[in-house]
Amino acid sequence: MGIKMKIKAIALDLDGTLVGDDHHVSAKNKQAIRRAAEGGIHIILSSGRPYSSVRKIAEEIELPILGGSIVSYNGAYVRDMKMERVLAAAYLPQGMCEKLERFMTDWKRAEILTYDNTSMLLTKQEHPFGSRIAEGLLLPIRQLPDFTQIYDTDICKFIIAGESELLQQIYLELEKQFAPDINCIYGGGNFIEIMPPGVTKATGIDLVLKEYGITPEQLMCCGDSRNDLAMMQYAGYPVAMANASAEIREQARYITASYDKDGVAEAILRMGF
Repeated sequence: MGIKMKIKAIALDLDGTLVGDDHHVSAKNKQAIRRAAEGGIHIILSSGRPYSSVRKIAEEIELPILGGSIVSYNGAYVRDMKMERVLAAAYLPQGMCEKLERFMTDWKRAEILTYDNTSMLLTKQEHPFGSRIAEGLLLPIRQLPDFTQIYDTDICKFIIAGESELLQQIYLELEKQFAPDINCIYGGGNFIEIMPPGVTKATGIDLVLKEYGITPEQLMCCGDSRNDLAMMQYAGYPVAMANASAEIREQARYITASYDKDGVAEAILRMGF
């Protein structure tokens, strides 16, 4: 049986995979996704981004019309676009926001960021990392004096942003002080992702597949970075981008072109669509 006959769903990471430096989906990638969806493939956008940001990309590729699902916040918030139904909503433990803000007082050169339904929330007026992340997510920034007013709010994800050498130290300390009450992901770069315990892209995708009677063996996924690792290990046909990290490339059955050379379209075309 060929790959095309086996695959029933495709999960796509966004940044560094489907979305390039201009923060939009290329025409070739859009065309390939449409062909796959029209051929009966369930499309899943799987990202660390907040739901409001992933939704913008979903609308750009007409996913609400094609039918598909969104796995946002690295699996913490999952929504079916076809039925407009929430499949999962996981939040950090109560009181964790306050604990994390207190923890960050010892790390003055880094910043903690989070989200509400429409915006990125941060507490420093001038923070280049937060501004850069918000620009890529196509989200406005809302500045707060501190996070006191959101201590009792349901929060899916926090980000700690800063220089990589500093973040390596912070990551180790987070693991020491807060595990297993949070799930931290850091693969280098300028931000640490903090999610509810037990949440990964794989757990979110699994809910979608069960909703549609699809098995992991019938899933192809495309990814490039550390937060894609669980998804790559879960999928029957994991595809790594040419620009992917070494640990992601090691998990792949196929390495496609880089994000800036329409690697998603190449992977879909290789299936026969």
